Amino acid sequence: MEKNLEVVVHHMGVFNEFVHTGYEGLEITWLCDPDRWSYFEVLGNLEVMGYTEIDSMWFYDPYLAPGMHLLNDDNCSNRVWFIAESDGKAHIYVVHHVS
Repeated sequence: MEKNLEVVVHHMGVFNEFVHTGYEGLEITWLCDPDRWSYFEVLGNLEVMGYTEIDSMWFYDPYLAPGMHLLNDDNCSNRVWFIAESDGKAHIYVVHHVS
């Protein structure tokens, strides 16, 4: 039996510097079912949080330089799953238009 993934979602903030530690804002931790994990699951969860429109999503990959990578398809969400499984958690950053 697989355990749930822990994904830290950083949101309602900005990058002061475009690195893993350079985002200032809020964060929430999702416990995600690996059997349901996908790019569209991420978008659906963000929509539940009130993000109907986002500019982009990024994820931190400690194994691949430069560290920050665009999250825009299932290949990327699979990479996030790998990081969460390997490190105990993964990090996603939501970039959105501030109204």
